[in-house]
Amino acid sequence: RVSVAGKLSDGKEVEYSLPPGLGPRECLVGEPLEDGWWVKAQVKGGAEDGKYVTCKGEGFKLSVEVQAAAEVQARLQSRAPSPGQALAHLKFPAPPTTQPVPQTQASSGTKIGYMTDVEGNLDYFVRYVEMSEVLGWKGGQFDATKAQLEFKDESSEFVFGGDSQDKGIGDIRFVRLLLDLKARYPERVHLIIGNRDCNKLRLTSELSDEAMRDARVKEDTSFPYWVAEDKRVTPAKYLEKQGLSEDNRANRLKWMLKETMGSDGAFERRAAELGILGGGAVVSDEEVVASYMREADPEAEGDNFMLQYLEQGKLAHVHGKTLFVHGGVSPRNVGRVPGSEEKSSDVASWVQALNAWAQGEVAAFKRDPKGGTNTKARAGHGLMDYGVPGGNDDRSVIYSSHLVNGNAAPLDPEVVSFLAASGISTLVTGHVPHGDCPTVVRTGGVTLVTADTSYSKMGHKTTEKDVR
Repeated sequence: RVSVAGKLSDGKEVEYSLPPGLGPRECLVGEPLEDGWWVKAQVKGGAEDGKYVTCKGEGFKLSVEVQAAAEVQARLQSRAPSPGQALAHLKFPAPPTTQPVPQTQASSGTKIGYMTDVEGNLDYFVRYVEMSEVLGWKGGQFDATKAQLEFKDESSEFVFGGDSQDKGIGDIRFVRLLLDLKARYPERVHLIIGNRDCNKLRLTSELSDEAMRDARVKEDTSFPYWVAEDKRVTPAKYLEKQGLSEDNRANRLKWMLKETMGSDGAFERRAAELGILGGGAVVSDEEVVASYMREADPEAEGDNFMLQYLEQGKLAHVHGKTLFVHGGVSPRNVGRVPGSEEKSSDVASWVQALNAWAQGEVAAFKRDPKGGTNTKARAGHGLMDYGVPGGNDDRSVIYSSHLVNGNAAPLDPEVVSFLAASGISTLVTGHVPHGDCPTVVRTGGVTLVTADTSYSKMGHKTTEKDVR
């Protein structure tokens, strides 16, 4: 519990407690305080304990702004009180010099742009940029094949929450936009890894010559292991259901997209995008297959955009008091890093270890990208598994959700305690779409924001008739 307390020079004492989830930089609801009164006070408890603040009463709200003691005094002296009003000049011990919050990036006053789960819907992202206070188009206008992003100021940052492709005619162009921005502003662009990003590591091994020759792979009823057994479809069964006779790479890729990646129709959408990039040229099935196989192939320099994304990506990112992950934080995954039974002691060390592990998996994959067919022995399998339902023994921040029956649920007390102990006050996630706007839930001082609004690209399905 955090409270701001002070005593006016006329003897009136004021104390305002912050509701759970609110920090001392936000408006606090409390008893009436006359408009225009400025109070020098000190925060008691919580992450801001000991800091000096200035408070200005405006009706029933108290605006609080954290400042250094000298800045507070200067501000108080520069603002003459209205007639009949008094200023408090209270003396407090010096604020502590150490801060519990892991300030791993720029100052907490930096403006952050955030978008998640674009899934290849380039037009959806274009609409976001049109509304963004952080990003804009270089030259002021979007070009379907030659667009370039630019920041609108010198200090803002951008976080993409993961899931860059599969559902639109813009997989290649969207990821290249992100990579180009990241290359020019490496410290200001942060790419989160989602399930639709890390699963592309499967392409090189499952479409390899070895996998295409292996009769076991074609009839393997144990794969995909994350799908319920009664719902699994083998490559052979897929060919039978689709009335196809030839087990070639194009049909195998269509099986992968539809039955193992939840991306039915992505093959045709990739063909359409390649046509756009090729100036309207007709695109063959072989060209589509080659595009998919090259997007994560270490040897396909220039075309391996998805591998580049993963090389630059993170499983988690901390900015000030905000933690970003793709899916969610649960009692099972909080503080947990694959390969270790020990729970991290704090958010900073957890995030660092988690991201290091992910990059280790990408590095292992690059050493042997085509071996192992569909087995768990293939290089980089750990990261592939981390992005599927139940992956890493259900301890994944990628495949986790804070939605229950489509509605956001309160954070678990264990999660709140772990995050709050490191000064994290906001958790931002995506992964599961839930409508036209983000959902905000406050639990015990930590605010959860679930922000996959990719359904909004579809338009509202309710008709006037339905309303009546």
